[in-house]
Amino acid sequence: MSIRLPAQAGAFYPSGDKEIAEFFGSVPEPEKKDAVCAIVPHAGWIYSGSTALKALKNLAPASTVIMLGPDHYGISRRAGIYPHDCIWKLPNGELACSPKVKEMKSACPWLSEVDIKYDREHSLEVLLPFLIEHFGSSAQLVPLIMYDYEKEKMNEIAEAVLGIIREGKGSAALIGSSDFSHFVPAARAQKNDMLVIDRILALDHGALHSAVKENDVSMCGLGPVYITTFIAASLGLRPELLEYTSSGAVTGDDRDVVAYAGIVFRK
Repeated sequence: MSIRLPAQAGAFYPSGDKEIAEFFGSVPEPEKKDAVCAIVPHAGWIYSGSTALKALKNLAPASTVIMLGPDHYGISRRAGIYPHDCIWKLPNGELACSPKVKEMKSACPWLSEVDIKYDREHSLEVLLPFLIEHFGSSAQLVPLIMYDYEKEKMNEIAEAVLGIIREGKGSAALIGSSDFSHFVPAARAQKNDMLVIDRILALDHGALHSAVKENDVSMCGLGPVYITTFIAASLGLRPELLEYTSSGAVTGDDRDVVAYAGIVFRK
């Protein structure tokens, strides 16, 4: 058994279980919880926590949660998966990795194993307290981080994830973690991001990849978003943009923002 301790509690999100529960309760419950996949941001909760939570609360009950996030520090080199016996300790509980991690490794043997002793990646961790509150601690994780967004490798991951979801017959959820434009004026961020979001809503993963590259959109999670859109299209899900915002909504400064979107894909 390997234990992944919190690296960002008290920085990106609260370090107390009461504060986490209060934040979770501050976002209203949706009328329906019928989403299979979601694209959510991973900045500090003060900036993007409510946007992420609005999307996550739409996810249908699931016993297996596949998570895809960017590797901001390059520790995976190409893409990495957490150990199958990893347990994530959070201020409000813990979540264990699923045996299905082994299935992912078998399908994509080139995936590296994340060395949790040196891991401080936040793109998944900041979402985990929400998952404990939403799914409960019995949910199991298949967590991957991505550094290299080569199409061939993204497609391999997508096919493997799709297999796990179909095998689960309604018991699996997928979360693609990404912020959108980084450190540009809010108007430019929205213009560029909507070029990408429009293609996500059209379930066209190829076109969204082109939109990011051709317009130099500075989103950090192209791989997670590409794969989530690929899978949503394969499953015939219905996309919905719940919220688009930026750090400027909190700071009051629109000159240099990071942008966030909450998108769900419903049955």
